[in-house]
Amino acid sequence: MPSRSNESPTEALRSDAVPFRERIKRFFIAVGAAPFLLIVLAFVPAPDAGAATIAGIPTLCLFRRYTGIPCPGCGITRSLVCCAHGNFAAAIHFHLLGPLAFAGLIGASLYRIPALRRISLPQSLVTISGYIGLVLIFGVWIVRLAGWVPLP
Repeated sequence: MPSRSNESPTEALRSDAVPFRERIKRFFIAVGAAPFLLIVLAFVPAPDAGAATIAGIPTLCLFRRYTGIPCPGCGITRSLVCCAHGNFAAAIHFHLLGPLAFAGLIGASLYRIPALRRISLPQSLVTISGYIGLVLIFGVWIVRLAGWVPLP
């Protein structure tokens, strides 16, 4: 039997010596959160067009609550829920980047498939993607605050 340091993730999860909580933690690290987030989004009821809440739950955005203006990410959760229900027009209404974020979640979920994990992404591509994402989200925020696109 291989030593602990050489165990595959599957063998490590099967080990009786590993406590249950540690096995669950290792599973979530191995699989990632994206697939679970996609499943949860599919089960959340879709918001009505122009609704300020999902399922009547008040906004959790502290920035919006205290300043009265939406933060750069306001509406992204409602947009993702709409995408999970296939309503992309409403998703774009809630946040312009919602469908792009949804596609990113799907990509992150697919990347967790072992055959695709063998394809390594260059670190520079990951870094540049992060910077582009930041520029996009703050750019959309400025466009929304300027009134060129409706606020959520």
